Amino acid sequence: MARTFPYNLHSILFLWIALGYSEAALTWPTGTYGLPRAKVGCPVTVNSTVWATGWRFEDTEDYKNSNNNSKSPSFHLDTEIGIDVNRTFCIKTKDIIPEEAGKWPQGRYCIYKKGDCPRGLKEGYIFWDDENDKNINDQGGTLPDGKYDKDTSIYYCCSTDGDKFKPIPLPLISPFYLMAFNTPECQRVQGAIATEEYIAFDSEDDNNQNARNGSYPFGAGGRNHRVYYCYYEGCLYTYSLDSDEQMLFISPKFFNDGFPSEQKCTWRFVAREKESKVHITFLETHIREGDSISIRNGWNSGSVVGKIDPKNPFDPNGYASQNNFLLVEFNSKSSLTPGIHHPKGFRGIFKIISNKVPQGPKWPNGTYGLPRPRAGCPPRSDDIFWETGWRFQDTEDNNPSNKVSESFHMDATVDKNDLNKSFCIATQDKGTEWPKGQYCIYKKGACPKGLSEGYILFDDEDHKNQNKMGGTLPDGIYNKDTNISYCCRTDGDKLEPVTLPVSNPFYLLAYNTSECQQVNGAIATKEFIHYDTEEGDHNRDQMNGAYPYVKGKNLTITYCYYQACHYTMSETPQEFMSPFYRSGDGYPNSQLCTWRFLVQEKNPKSQQILIKFPEFNLRKDGDGDVVRIYGGWDEKAKLLAEFNGDHPPPTKGVAADSSVVYVVFKSDSQARSKGFRGVFLNQTYNAASVPTRPITIPTRPIPVKTNETSVKEKTNETATVTTASASLNLTTTKSEGSQSARSGKHGVPTAIIVLVVIAILIGMAVSIYCIRRKRLRQRIKRMTNSGLLVQGKDRESYHYSDLEEYEFTGETPDLFPPS
Repeated sequence: MARTFPYNLHSILFLWIALGYSEAALTWPTGTYGLPRAKVGCPVTVNSTVWATGWRFEDTEDYKNSNNNSKSPSFHLDTEIGIDVNRTFCIKTKDIIPEEAGKWPQGRYCIYKKGDCPRGLKEGYIFWDDENDKNINDQGGTLPDGKYDKDTSIYYCCSTDGDKFKPIPLPLISPFYLMAFNTPECQRVQGAIATEEYIAFDSEDDNNQNARNGSYPFGAGGRNHRVYYCYYEGCLYTYSLDSDEQMLFISPKFFNDGFPSEQKCTWRFVAREKESKVHITFLETHIREGDSISIRNGWNSGSVVGKIDPKNPFDPNGYASQNNFLLVEFNSKSSLTPGIHHPKGFRGIFKIISNKVPQGPKWPNGTYGLPRPRAGCPPRSDDIFWETGWRFQDTEDNNPSNKVSESFHMDATVDKNDLNKSFCIATQDKGTEWPKGQYCIYKKGACPKGLSEGYILFDDEDHKNQNKMGGTLPDGIYNKDTNISYCCRTDGDKLEPVTLPVSNPFYLLAYNTSECQQVNGAIATKEFIHYDTEEGDHNRDQMNGAYPYVKGKNLTITYCYYQACHYTMSETPQEFMSPFYRSGDGYPNSQLCTWRFLVQEKNPKSQQILIKFPEFNLRKDGDGDVVRIYGGWDEKAKLLAEFNGDHPPPTKGVAADSSVVYVVFKSDSQARSKGFRGVFLNQTYNAASVPTRPITIPTRPIPVKTNETSVKEKTNETATVTTASASLNLTTTKSEGSQSARSGKHGVPTAIIVLVVIAILIGMAVSIYCIRRKRLRQRIKRMTNSGLLVQGKDRESYHYSDLEEYEFTGETPDLFPPS
């Protein structure tokens, strides 16, 4: 449960004066109300007690299992949609700083009602007639005003008197939702990009009583409501580079619906050295009358370097800054015309011009192919040349079932009946060898050194086959079936990261298992294509040699999508998270991620970077999972603080004296945990808030390894027994020898034989014990590396990771606790 926060007027004024801009950026309008909950959680605010959470499970139509609940292709709601619908809510229950933030701005949008509607908003409701037969509706936590029984009635507050295309100010530190009003078009928000999403509810079929009244979100009405939601993310993008690599930048929704009308987004490009220059080149631009792209020198504004509009196309030679900053602004003013799509926007390449920029990793030597991402092939350079090609596969027509993973970034069109994939084919003469690991690439010519060859034959549709192809393809046979050749690295460890260029997205194919090869500084996302090849006994799918991991009948192939885990944020407060924080899987093993935060450097200092961690859940007893904060450009700068699962960050956060802060997160190859949610704040400069010395993790005493100690103690005990036995035997032998000498000449040899036999037996016992212990340790290591086992706090016991539970309340600790 959220704890009560004892604010008074003095503490409110103190926070407002001391934190200035940061708090204003975190403060939502006055009143009590609710928002749809995003997958990333409720918005970060001044105090966690602002938001309570709740959920509503709706039992929708069950008749003959013919349920038509559905959602939009883009979907960021924390909502489960199947034959039923389970929604979650963020409910603002109190005001921390009354009146300062003002009322909700005029516009056309809706929020959930909780208590009285905020000033200027109008009330309404939607009624869902849920399943009548054996209804199992349920709910929990704090919910919007409404009625929750065998049916569902939810109340709303809507702003109805403004202009959707006039941007309104709202906090942008976290993604959030509003609901569309009157039309599916989203209300514009200053500095944010809006994405239209929806949920279609399949309500009761018999005597349907669905209803709505007053002011309510767009889409309600008829037998089945389709409610439209608007997902907002900030669109101030910052890019920085640490090497001579080139980095792709793309306007929002370039590959989807195109750039929205009446929208403004900003790109800031930063070079480290003041004598360095930023250079950008546009690969393509798609804009209409009224749209413009401006390129300027400087941090916020400066002399004009270039301007692009429909009458002034981009310079193919690109644009270079006069200093180490370049600012790009995209303003879309083109009017909406029914039936005409938004213009796509633009794609470009960013690089640094400097003699001091070190060389980055290069693509390995050889000719080969990679699956083509939607973002395109990696940039061409003097060392490498990329060609493209495509293959259309006509797959099974009878009850077709091609499908792809929910996360899918490939330049491929996959329908139930057929699919069309694209390829990037490389020629590289100067690179190094492909590193050891477990992964596959497409074959083009001879496999690069160290990689083994194989193929997969896809038995495509036999009846009226329409297979097609074009461009440059991987080696293979392309006729009425598809036979593609691969080159696979099979001799490494997937958890040992390999080094490849990561500034731009790319794909590898998984080998041997569905797990992805780890790559230094990149996040790997598992994706798949399920190929519904020729059905029944006629199917001739075939694999041979070294080929990508294939699962099940009718081939399902795992593709590994890699994105750089290096982020740059500047000026405006924003949140950041460890990989897969909200997915439930937790951060990967052997992961490296970095964040660079910048504010404008001024003299005297007026701004200050503050890093806080509202949620921090690294693996306990895991010294290898660590977050480090540096007061400068990279890891060579002064260490400000370091944290792990046993020593989390202070609630007050870590403030820096520099205009740049660098955060590094590293995980080891042991079991994983949930991760963290952090916040970058730009507060008024306060020298007293900077740590006088680094916050470091206390040094642990070197742990005594239990298993080895047990073996050693056992060995010592055995040795002691052996020595004692030997002494006893020697003594006995001496006595018996004297007696034997008196009784005969064969006494001494018999005693020696006894000693040798005992020594051999003891030696065998010790050897067997050591071998068994060694094998046990190896087995435990393999299982912990794979995440199957987790070491206990006593460092002696282990338990299966799937029995481990993580406590999560959905609440965020205070960002600004009382001093």
